[in-house]
Amino acid sequence: MNGIEDNMGTDIYSRAFIGVKVHESKLWTVKTFRAYHHNYPDHYKVDPITGNPLWKTEKVRAPGVSDDRNFNLHVAGWSVHELDNENSEYVIALRSVGTGSSRSGPSTGFASGLPDSKDLEDFKSKLQESGFWDEKSFGLWVMTEFS
Repeated sequence: MNGIEDNMGTDIYSRAFIGVKVHESKLWTVKTFRAYHHNYPDHYKVDPITGNPLWKTEKVRAPGVSDDRNFNLHVAGWSVHELDNENSEYVIALRSVGTGSSRSGPSTGFASGLPDSKDLEDFKSKLQESGFWDEKSFGLWVMTEFS
């Protein structure tokens, strides 16, 4: 073997979250701004002389969403994790646990315990304040990723 075979193949890991599932649209908003300095009204889409677009759009964090130095999202101090890329679903996690890479052999993640009622009330209260609490979307969420 030349060592390449050892690094090939499928890698699998899983994570479980206790938290609130949210759609990407709750975390991001679209901001529209001038593409360059002009005085055309908002309903003009392109420059009537050059045909260049008058406006640009940019995806920005929604109010109440922050990120850290590594660009990991947070809501009210709790981390946000991607749950389902195809459906643009995320989870704001009160607790999370995960396995390591399957390439390292079988592994099991252990949680440090379930949240107590004080933790849950604090989580719920802060998410309500920031508009992210949804009783129907609170629960145990699991994702498995294959690469």
